[in-house]
Amino acid sequence: MKIAAFTILTLFNVWLIWKYQQDNAFLLKYSHGVVEPEDTRSQKAVKLLTYIRQNLRTKRCPDSFLLPIFRFLRPTPRQIAETQGDCADKSRLLITLLRLHDVPASKVALHDSEGISRHAVVEAEIENDGKMVMDAVYGLYFPADNGYYHSRDIKEDENILRNRVAHLVDVGEDQLRPALERYPYHNYTYMNPR
Repeated sequence: MKIAAFTILTLFNVWLIWKYQQDNAFLLKYSHGVVEPEDTRSQKAVKLLTYIRQNLRTKRCPDSFLLPIFRFLRPTPRQIAETQGDCADKSRLLITLLRLHDVPASKVALHDSEGISRHAVVEAEIENDGKMVMDAVYGLYFPADNGYYHSRDIKEDENILRNRVAHLVDVGEDQLRPALERYPYHNYTYMNPR
């Protein structure tokens, strides 16, 4: 009995590793031509963020991982790339793509004053020991005079967020959904990023 359980567990682990490698190969092909090897980390981040904003709808991904009994698990980055995703899904996809292109990144949850997580964004480690925060749903990133702003900067001065959104709305370059004009400042605040 123990040998059978060990064999099943081993086969499952081998399958998971194979699936992970297949998904990463798919995602590299998915992002082929979006970034160039000579791009800086920040250039890769902006290009991948823009690609996700332009090519994926924002809606919860309906697919479950593996079998219906695992519906509580979030979709894989490949499933998101093939369909759609919400802020957490798109952030997970962006993080995976960044890491596949040698840009360290992690998710930052934006919590309201009551400690409830309202939105997810990505923070990437860029050149010169800098960091930049990106919103995969709204395609937002925040250029600064000497690099890019990150979540801590916006926490200290929320006008960075408001001014960036207002500038992009005035320029009118982004006509995608959800509309930047309707950015929910009251919910997606950087007061408590974690």
